[in-house]
Amino acid sequence: MRKQKASGVITIYLTLTLSIMITLIVTTIEMARVSAAKAYSERVLQTAMESTLCDYYLPLFERYHVFGLDIGYGSSIADSNLLVDEIRKGIEVSFLPTKDDPLSNLLLQNKTYLICNPMLEELSVENIHYITDLDGEFFRKQATSYMKYQAAADGLEYLLDSAHALEKTEKANLKFEEKMKVEQEFMLIDKDILKLMELIDGIKIKDNQIECKKGKPKTLDSFTKKLLSTEPTMENTLINHSTIFDSLKGNYLNYPNQLNSLKDSAQDVMERYRTAYENAVRQREEALLSLRAERADMIKESKDKPCDTTKIDARITSLEQSPITIDIYVLDSLMASCNSINQKMNSFLNTLKEVKEKANQALSLVQKIKEARYKAQDSKNSFLDGLNKAREEIGDALYEELSKSSEEMERYSNPEEKGIGIIKDIVSMEETLKQDIKVLDEVERYLLPNMTYTEEGYAAWLSKVNLIHTSLDHFKLDGLAFDYSGVNFSEEKNSILKAGKSLISDGLLNLVLEDVNSISKAELYQLELPSFTAKKSPEKSSQAENNIKNIMNTEDREDITTTGIGSYGTDALGSFANSLVEELLFQAYENEHCTYYLSEGYKPGQVLQYELEYLLYGNMSDKENVSSFINRLILIRTIGNMISVLTDANKVREASEFAALVVGFSGLPFLISVVKYVVLFIWALEQSLVETAAMLLGKNVPIFSMKDDFVVEFKDLANFNKDGITKKAKDYKTKEGILSVGYKGYLQISLFFSNKNNQYYRMMDLIQENFRYEYEDTFRIRNCVVSYRAVAKVSMPEQFFSLPFAIHREALSIHGYLYLAQKAVSY
Repeated sequence: MRKQKASGVITIYLTLTLSIMITLIVTTIEMARVSAAKAYSERVLQTAMESTLCDYYLPLFERYHVFGLDIGYGSSIADSNLLVDEIRKGIEVSFLPTKDDPLSNLLLQNKTYLICNPMLEELSVENIHYITDLDGEFFRKQATSYMKYQAAADGLEYLLDSAHALEKTEKANLKFEEKMKVEQEFMLIDKDILKLMELIDGIKIKDNQIECKKGKPKTLDSFTKKLLSTEPTMENTLINHSTIFDSLKGNYLNYPNQLNSLKDSAQDVMERYRTAYENAVRQREEALLSLRAERADMIKESKDKPCDTTKIDARITSLEQSPITIDIYVLDSLMASCNSINQKMNSFLNTLKEVKEKANQALSLVQKIKEARYKAQDSKNSFLDGLNKAREEIGDALYEELSKSSEEMERYSNPEEKGIGIIKDIVSMEETLKQDIKVLDEVERYLLPNMTYTEEGYAAWLSKVNLIHTSLDHFKLDGLAFDYSGVNFSEEKNSILKAGKSLISDGLLNLVLEDVNSISKAELYQLELPSFTAKKSPEKSSQAENNIKNIMNTEDREDITTTGIGSYGTDALGSFANSLVEELLFQAYENEHCTYYLSEGYKPGQVLQYELEYLLYGNMSDKENVSSFINRLILIRTIGNMISVLTDANKVREASEFAALVVGFSGLPFLISVVKYVVLFIWALEQSLVETAAMLLGKNVPIFSMKDDFVVEFKDLANFNKDGITKKAKDYKTKEGILSVGYKGYLQISLFFSNKNNQYYRMMDLIQENFRYEYEDTFRIRNCVVSYRAVAKVSMPEQFFSLPFAIHREALSIHGYLYLAQKAVSY
């Protein structure tokens, strides 16, 4: 019997196989659908975000060639929600292209066979970067990207040549700065020597020189060497200058004559007293004799009768017992004489106290000078070592000038050298001052009683006076000697120094501009400027002018906290700190978009006229910025001209001769040296004023003026004024074939060396304020977005069936699948 097989087995297996295949196919399709929807959503998000960037602030691009999306959208306050709304609109247009058609919308929702039907669930933006962020780097990158490299290359050679020339000047200034700092230390010693001379010899000092009247020095009543034991002579006063001695000789006090005169006066008082006393005794004896004779006559006349002599006896007894009395007028005269003696003696003692005070001050000053000599050794050694190493770098001419005072430095700083400046022997001077102070201390310890006309009073007084006299005999002047042989009393004093200080008293700007009132009066308001928000402070407007005034007053300073001319050069010239290419690119951008003081025409809709000057200084007004730059320009030119005059032997010689006349001493080399450098600085400054005035007329000047380029002569220094500056500036001619520069050139160099981050923000200040002035007051550049990131949560319905095993649980929603789309965009 044949066995039967079961039917339907193949059908079941085929069905199961088919089901598995269909499931696999549908799953693959569903997964592909999810992946496609996610990629599609990211592209839609990217497109929508890029569409928002297309809505950039058009005037910003058209005028300044940078992109920025103003998310204030007409308001002064940035609102990221408005940006989200714009992105949302772009996404929804792509997700539901016929959303506004109700019928089409219904069909789209009911046709479940559509491969993708995404829906935007949530949308947010983050990491928004504004054009003002990252210390201005976003703005700089756009600005430099706009500029062509050829534009930077065109100015590269000029800027580098100019920078190289200024760098050489700066190196020379550094050495001159060191020289000035060291010489100021020695100059303070010279100034202390002058004070010491006033304390010891009583010669009046004013403005670091002997104060004179009609060719004779003025003197003081109180000084250390006032006390003499004999009449004053040039020998015993140790004064080796006849004019000085003639002025001083009436101020000395011959103390033996003074004390002897007082003792003579006291002795005369006693003699008068003794005479008056003897007269009074004689008068009483005569009166007694008369009374006794009268009593005898009474008895004789009474004969044998009793005689009453009681009364006359009482009178005799009373007269015998009464003290000797001197006439009241005589006593008054004696008292007046004693008072006069006491007053004169007190005056003498006060003089001794003043002498002691001066001697103490002089001793302190001597010790200060000795200490300063020790301290100056390290500074001197450091400077001379550095100067020798830099000889090749700074050139022989400047090296020779800066090393001129090296021998004097060695002598001043050598503690074994007794002579210093005009002091003949500082060691002996210190010993003598100590001895004299000891003598005067001893005199003060004597308690001098008042002179009276009694024998006891006179004896006590005379004893103390003799002790004082004996002590003062030990008061010596040995060692208290100065060398006055190099003193002169020329009437030509300070003429150039006073003229220089007077010249700049009304401000430098007024000297180089014919009409200061022609300067623009335009101003900005600081409150909402990007630079103010970023805490970028304006530069100090008056710094350059203050530096010049400080240099002019170098010889008046009592410290060495400032370092002279060189440091001002370093500050003014700046330093190479940033990328050269980036600096040049951004500077080319500034030149294309900004005007400056000498611009021929100004663009419509600009708040400030001198925009490049604003980039440099950041002050709120055109006048502040242009005056600050002009002052800086004068200082930079003065620094270069100072190096030029220092290397010109003829100019240095003329300045040295004048400085010696001003100081009045050939024996104070460092005071003379500092005054010489101030005179040379005034010369360099006045040449710079002419050059700056010429540049303001549109002319070029050599970047480094040689001696033949100077149009200011020594004879002009004392009578220089605005009219002279203007005339010389109009006549100024630039030589051909030399590296020359004008106003804008120096402006470019200064911008090149100044802080770039400050310039980025100040450029944005100008952009904002110009647009607020020309277009809408609500514009704020801080609201301009340059990049941002958006995150979108997108859902899509399940088409065939859910894939919980393939999709993370967090990626499921009530609408089906949920996934994130993230993109970032930037200009």
